[in-house]
Amino acid sequence: MKDIKNFLFIAFGVDIVLIMIALYQGGTWLINSQLAFLSSLFITLASFYSYRKVVLKRVEQERDSGEEFDEIEKIEDPFDLYSEEVSESKDLQEVIKEERA
Repeated sequence: MKDIKNFLFIAFGVDIVLIMIALYQGGTWLINSQLAFLSSLFITLASFYSYRKVVLKRVEQERDSGEEFDEIEKIEDPFDLYSEEVSESKDLQEVIKEERA
C-alpha cells in the first residue's frame, strides 16, 4: 500500500507540473493532457491492485501447502538430489547383484 501512495504522490506532482505547462499552451492541450493522465493513472492502479492480489494469493497457497517456499533451492537442486533426508542405503553386494541382473 505504501508503494501505491508513493506512486500517487509522484503522479499528482507530475500532473501539477503538466497543468502549469498547459496554462501556457491553451485549454485544448490541458483537456487532452488531463484525459491522458487520468486514463493512464487508472490503468496503472488497476495493474497494481491485480498484481497485488496475485501475489497475496500465491503467498497464501504456499502457506497452506505446508512446504517451505525456497525458490533458490528449486533452481539449484530441481530433482532434490542434495536433500538432507537420509535415504535407505543398500549393501554393496545387493547393488552389484542388481546391476548384474
